Amino acid sequence: MLHFLSERVRIDEPLKADYKQARATVQHLMIVNDNAERGVALMQEYNALITKNEDQKQYLLQVLEQHRHRYPNRKKTTLISNEYSECE
Repeated sequence: MLHFLSERVRIDEPLKADYKQARATVQHLMIVNDNAERGVALMQEYNALITKNEDQKQYLLQVLEQHRHRYPNRKKTTLISNEYSECE
């Protein structure tokens, strides 16, 4: 389908059918940032459900930020190493 990518094309040459088909496909693709959209939706849902008190929201967000800093990934080794370091 993408044979046109490996061919040399002159500027004045008419467009080939496979190029036209690929171009039409690309032009109709929807571009979305799923991660950002999910994050915004999650925060909006949280704001509506958890608490109406702004101070409590800010405190909870700070706790979450500290947790993410302390546990930068979800690996079991990270969790275990942080737990052992607290015991010392």
